[in-house]
Amino acid sequence: MYCGSETRVYYQKPVAHHVDVHLDRGWLVLCLGGCRSTAAIGSDRMGVAESFGPSITYMPPDCDVRVCEDNARTSDIVLVAPPVQSFEAAADLRNIKPGTMSYFWREGAAIGKLTRSLRDMLLINEFHRFDPLEIETCVEYVVAFLTELYAGEIGKTRRKANFGLTTRQLRNVADFVDANLENTVTLQALAEQAGLSQHHFARQFRRATGTSAYHYVLTKRILKAMALLADTETLLSEIALACGFYDHAHMSNHFAKHVSVRPARYRQIIRT
Repeated sequence: MYCGSETRVYYQKPVAHHVDVHLDRGWLVLCLGGCRSTAAIGSDRMGVAESFGPSITYMPPDCDVRVCEDNARTSDIVLVAPPVQSFEAAADLRNIKPGTMSYFWREGAAIGKLTRSLRDMLLINEFHRFDPLEIETCVEYVVAFLTELYAGEIGKTRRKANFGLTTRQLRNVADFVDANLENTVTLQALAEQAGLSQHHFARQFRRATGTSAYHYVLTKRILKAMALLADTETLLSEIALACGFYDHAHMSNHFAKHVSVRPARYRQIIRT
């Protein structure tokens, strides 16, 4: 489970269960495999819903949800409550009024990739502290993916002009990241440097740089680690903390993926 300031992400492998709740905000349900259930949204009886592969379901705010899932199948499920402003920004970008978004369900292989990514992050983070930037970046992508599907379903696919970030916004973000690499960096903190909402920032940043905010910060951390390894005698555990990694093992794993060698071996190579 991940609980950010506004974001909630839960992972579970359910068995037969009953749910009867009133939602005060929009929720996303991403199911990795097939499932079968009987659900009602408000007074609108949905009847029996059955999927045979990955699916995404949007349950809007201010509605009553009743689910009675049988025990015929179980599946990995990720429940997501993104920030309200993320829904609003994503809907506005596609000319949808956020308040009019209704119950929406769709299957697809791409949904499986999103679900698996979020599930794996949560499982990995059982052994490490949460990296808010990684999870929130993925959540924003899920919100964008959902609204893209929804806009196509209702025939509103025209997007507003999107030109990325200005040079000043990019410089503000870069300066903030450089000054805070040893600290926890959140998507909201980066968005504030650009004066944008969290969702708009995530999209604009990717458009301007070609990469996500998470991978940008991770690359900065690895570059700082490379410099410290080459130019100082600082212990690897201390370098890890100075670069914003949780510990030596956390830094070593990311370093090996991006540089193809472990930090100790990199130091040895660069010195010779």
